Amino acid sequence: MKILRVVVPTDSAETAHFLACDTLPLGIKKDAQHAPHQVVARATCSLLEISKKHFFVTCAHVLDKLQEIQIEHPNAQLAAYTTVPHFTELYGFSLVDSESKILDVAIFRGQEDRVELPERSFIPYNGSYLADPVKGRLS
Repeated sequence: MKILRVVVPTDSAETAHFLACDTLPLGIKKDAQHAPHQVVARATCSLLEISKKHFFVTCAHVLDKLQEIQIEHPNAQLAAYTTVPHFTELYGFSLVDSESKILDVAIFRGQEDRVELPERSFIPYNGSYLADPVKGRLS
């Protein structure tokens, strides 16, 4: 394997935007009314566009943690955050699919098919990069 090394300034606004433009931070709050700094668990999600619809993809163990917290706190919720153009909390997600045993993936959607998030982009997903996926083989 050949590794290409490119020196880029890591403290630039461009680098920060590149690293974060298709992800959002997530928080699990014990109650929907709690402030964002009162989250009890944190994670991230990737933003995907599939068939012109927007989806939020995270690890299934994040969903497992939410369900664990909901046992004692039925109003617990998953929230995503963005700060552009101002601080915004996104909530009201509904679970689309979860494959926790093999892939550790949970897919959520918002209340609308498409979500406008300034300076964020949803990765167009037209199919897998794996032509014929086999468990344990990534080629």
